[in-house]
Amino acid sequence: MAGKLLPAWLQANACTAKYFPADPNNALVANVLSGDVIVHTNHNGNGNISLGAANVVLTLPASGGPGVYTIRGAFWAARLAQAGSRPQDWQVTVNGTPIASGVATSTTSRSHSLAFSVNQTLSVGDRVQLNVTKDTAAVAGDFVGVQLVITSTTPAVRQNGLISAGAFGGFTSIALGSWIEIYGSNLATNTRSWSGTDFKGNAAPLGPQQVTVTNPGGTSPAYNITVNALQPGILAPSSFFINGTQYAAGVFSDGAFVLPAGALTSVNSRPAKPGDVLTLYGFGFGPAVPGSPAGQLVQQLNNLASAFQISIGGMPATVLYAGLAPNYTGLYQFNIIVPTLPAGNAPLTFSLAGAAGIQKLNLIIGN
Repeated sequence: MAGKLLPAWLQANACTAKYFPADPNNALVANVLSGDVIVHTNHNGNGNISLGAANVVLTLPASGGPGVYTIRGAFWAARLAQAGSRPQDWQVTVNGTPIASGVATSTTSRSHSLAFSVNQTLSVGDRVQLNVTKDTAAVAGDFVGVQLVITSTTPAVRQNGLISAGAFGGFTSIALGSWIEIYGSNLATNTRSWSGTDFKGNAAPLGPQQVTVTNPGGTSPAYNITVNALQPGILAPSSFFINGTQYAAGVFSDGAFVLPAGALTSVNSRPAKPGDVLTLYGFGFGPAVPGSPAGQLVQQLNNLASAFQISIGGMPATVLYAGLAPNYTGLYQFNIIVPTLPAGNAPLTFSLAGAAGIQKLNLIIGN
């Protein structure tokens, strides 16, 4: 093969100037940075004999798994010395079928590259191939910069990535009708809160014991979660962990929170006093009487079917209401009267059906 120019793949090393690193005479003035991959396409000089395309092939391994993948990349003329005379063709195929193509000319550069991004369903063993060849209008092959990235867009739930609502304890098992949180990769293309259009009348979307996440990128493998009849937790967000103490989210009738005054910026808060009426919220406290179907907005006042007690600082608190919160789904409401206590942090404990809650919570009591 003496005298023939073969396709060649090169990766730039630590460049300090915009010159092709293998060219000591700086004849190939180029837009090349360290880490760039540069290809010299096939060359049909020396008797007009074509020696084939430069190409790279990816075969999807079993570890990748079937699903939707984003195949994206960019192409630009790495060499700018032969202006207008050496256009080079590029094409990406999946199992031989083209999914993207174009021509890289010497007028394109890194800042004006021919970029593409294609979502493609791939199965194990599928071949994704990038071909770079000399265009028929080119006098010869040339250097072309390339980028090619293939990433999965199929959703996946991570290990231990399905819990009950984090602000209510974040338990690894959940209760019927309660809220859950799912963590993983590629779960959604945007973020938003529930709205009225997500409900059908009073019915909310529900999930079974085997949970999957589906979006335009596909469906995640099933994640198994234990659903218990009872999995109680009191609202205590992580932002209420102050100076080493986790406070429950007690709320006064005026909307202020039971926290040390000024503990959180832009949050109206003050300590509770004996005799104050507070509202607490929870998840996973089980059925109520009269009942309300799981996943439907609660339409009337009710009471927990299981025995419920709550104490502050070791003293029982009077419970004025303990049941599902009206006009919500899966949310429980507790209205209590603060017992007579000395000032300071007071542990808040509760029991349901004779079993103690496992959270370590506090309320702040003032004079």
